[in-house]
Amino acid sequence: MMFSKNIAIIGEGVIGVSSALAINQKFPHYKITIFHDRPFDKTCSFGPAGLFRLDKEELKPLAKVTFERMAFLEKTEGPKTGIKLLSGHIQSDDKERLTLQEKNMSDIVYNFRWLTDRERQSLFIDPLNFCIHYTAYASEGKKYVPWMKEILQKNGIQFIRKEIKNVNEIGKDYDIVINCGGLNGGKISGDDDTVYPIRGVVLELDSIWHKHFNYKDFVNFTIPMSNSVALGTVKQDHRYDTKITDDDRKEIWDNYLKIHPTMKEAKILNEWCHLRPERKSLRLESEIRKLDNDKKYLLIHNYGHGGNGFTLHWGCALKVVEFIENNIKIQANSWDSKSFQTFKRYREAKLKGLKDSLIEEEKQIKNLENIKNQITEYGKKLTHNLWMPFGNVAFFPAKLYNTNKYTVLLGDNYFVDASGHEACGIIDRRLELLNERVEKFKTAIKNTEDEIKYGGQFFQNSDGTVEIIEEYVEPDEETKKKRAMEFKKPSIPEEEYNQLMAKLDELELLEDGSDEEDDDDDEDEENDEEENLDSDDEPDVVIEGDSKIKAKKNDLDSDDDDVSEDGVILHNEIVDDLANFLGLQDKRDQLIEILKKGRDLTEIYNKENNSEEVMETNEVKKELSNKTFDEKKTLKRGVSWSAEDEVQTIEKIDELSSKELEMKVNGVGKGILTNKDPSPIDHEAVKRMNEEDVNTCKIEPMSKEAFTQNIVERSSIPMIPEEPQATEIPEAEPYKPMSRFKRSKMWH
Repeated sequence: MMFSKNIAIIGEGVIGVSSALAINQKFPHYKITIFHDRPFDKTCSFGPAGLFRLDKEELKPLAKVTFERMAFLEKTEGPKTGIKLLSGHIQSDDKERLTLQEKNMSDIVYNFRWLTDRERQSLFIDPLNFCIHYTAYASEGKKYVPWMKEILQKNGIQFIRKEIKNVNEIGKDYDIVINCGGLNGGKISGDDDTVYPIRGVVLELDSIWHKHFNYKDFVNFTIPMSNSVALGTVKQDHRYDTKITDDDRKEIWDNYLKIHPTMKEAKILNEWCHLRPERKSLRLESEIRKLDNDKKYLLIHNYGHGGNGFTLHWGCALKVVEFIENNIKIQANSWDSKSFQTFKRYREAKLKGLKDSLIEEEKQIKNLENIKNQITEYGKKLTHNLWMPFGNVAFFPAKLYNTNKYTVLLGDNYFVDASGHEACGIIDRRLELLNERVEKFKTAIKNTEDEIKYGGQFFQNSDGTVEIIEEYVEPDEETKKKRAMEFKKPSIPEEEYNQLMAKLDELELLEDGSDEEDDDDDEDEENDEEENLDSDDEPDVVIEGDSKIKAKKNDLDSDDDDVSEDGVILHNEIVDDLANFLGLQDKRDQLIEILKKGRDLTEIYNKENNSEEVMETNEVKKELSNKTFDEKKTLKRGVSWSAEDEVQTIEKIDELSSKELEMKVNGVGKGILTNKDPSPIDHEAVKRMNEEDVNTCKIEPMSKEAFTQNIVERSSIPMIPEEPQATEIPEAEPYKPMSRFKRSKMWH
């Protein structure tokens, strides 16, 4: 009972259907069944126009909830619910009754007020002494109740026509029974005989021009509906007959025509008689009923609304939901071992029944599949040999000839002849239905097993405690946070915090000033470097006219360990630029090795000839100082184009002549990596290449990847030029005569 509820509702009127809808919205997993003993058009909820009006002050909270519900549906669902907004009047000579209406409804309905004498005389031909006006909702029963019923049926709620004589009849099969029996509510409860009928008659007129409701002494009225006007009524207490007589019609017409004589031309479309279930007070309460077999169920009474059923229906429905919630809480607090064992016993019995049913369904599926396979095999041949049973114990050989004709049982002893294909089709349809039922059984088995599992967990964890859940109200929570922050102590005093922040601001200003000074220092260093570069009397690398390179001696004297960090970075940049320019990115390590060997040779030579090198350097500086700035092209590192077709290595440096070294010192060539002259073109070399000289070699690269020039490092060692080797030209082979046949084959 803790995890699912099986609920029965007695009554299909507006009270019973609205109670079912409220429960379904709150507990959508509960199973609900509605019992009724007559068609809906014979109930008390079918005919009324359902105008909102309240006679008893104690029911005001329920009426207010219903009014808000009708306002919501009128805005969101529209005319299909049969709810609409109407204005009108109630006249009476009894001011006390109108004052009671004011007390009950003035703060619920719209525009409630008393009419003045002038207004009463202007509106009515023979007005009564007092009149009130208000605007409220009317819910047309023949539309509103079917609209709710349609929602319930879509949600799986069952409606069963069955007369219930006592609530205990169905109490043994349901966990909760809700008595919405109306006039029979007291009878079927078994303990109430105070309910009596108030007979009323309603005539349905075609006066659609009539747009406002009008009451006279709370008996005669007109209420506009969707396509007609409801005219009523008579009030006859303790009268059970529903037959409309001529006296009834005459009484209604005579009383109302005194108010609106123009209604006498209206045509009667329909007439209807109903019995309102009146009681001294509304019975809306719950109790626990115990049966002879010790089974208990919750019984909720919801009947005795009189003529205010539509005015109170939704408030009463929510009250029913409240009773169910309270019952759940009570059961949760009283959950003990005995109740758990009862719960477990019922669920295990249910589980066993489901599994047995599943086995039977699977047997039928297997049997049908075997029959289908047998039919398929028989259809493959014209005849089949088989053993025919003869009595209970004997068989004799036989032969089957009609392999494509079968007699199929359709049900209720109806048979039909069918072909093998048709019989298989029938079997497939039956298998589809059986498979669906098997899936439902499996789902039900899983749900039941989960119920047993969660029930055990709940029982083990239940220690008498009750979970308290507080509703979250955002304004209240924000107020709590603000109060908490007001009383929260700061981590440090405010004065100390302000001093700390001021100190941080001061440090940030100092840091910004130091950054500006660092920027100025960097600019000064860059300017110094440019000046040093421009005032350098001796170039690091000079590109000579004969495409040989001289490197600065001082950069090659030091070992790798003595080179500064800036020198290492510059050295790596030179190697990268050299490799990129020559297209030898994949031979970067070889270039580094060449430069290293050159430095080692230079260091050895400097130790032996230190004095001569110093003199030579001074002479070079003097010669360079006599030249103008435009004539000097200096560079820390550089490469040159060579007239040779190969790359010079360190081993060939010793073979260079002193004449070439002297030409390099004089600065004939131009550097291609200098910042002052970025052009890589050696104009002297271009001039020499254009001269008509038989000794000039034409340079043609073998491919885009091949670099066919010389790479030479500067060295202060006098080098002897290598004598050019004579190139032997191979003699051409003598011409061999070829036949005309071979020549024709070559061309084709």
